[in-house]
Amino acid sequence: MKLVLDDTRTLDLPDEMSDEAARQLKALILAHEERTRAAESEVRLLRDEMAAMRAMTASESNDDSQVIAELRAMRQELSAGLRRVEQVAGADRMVVPDPITGEMTRSRVILQRE
Repeated sequence: MKLVLDDTRTLDLPDEMSDEAARQLKALILAHEERTRAAESEVRLLRDEMAAMRAMTASESNDDSQVIAELRAMRQELSAGLRRVEQVAGADRMVVPDPITGEMTRSRVILQRE
């Protein structure tokens, strides 16, 4: 018995196979082929989506490296500012005259140069 799947494909079956079994076999083969085509299509879509996500992740890692560099620069600026505050806090002071009254009531910070 020949089972005709479509215009180009046939399948040789044993002659003792019933017509109903051959019909069910044909339906099963065609259903599995359709599922295979759907799965392949979905795999292509998922691969495209994964490629887009990889590209996005790569650009985000570039953005992250820029953020990290900016954070390092900010940390250096803050450290320099804190060192300056520490210098001022630990500096010597000298009394100077008030420019209006002339009394020695004001103090001026004298920074020690390192």
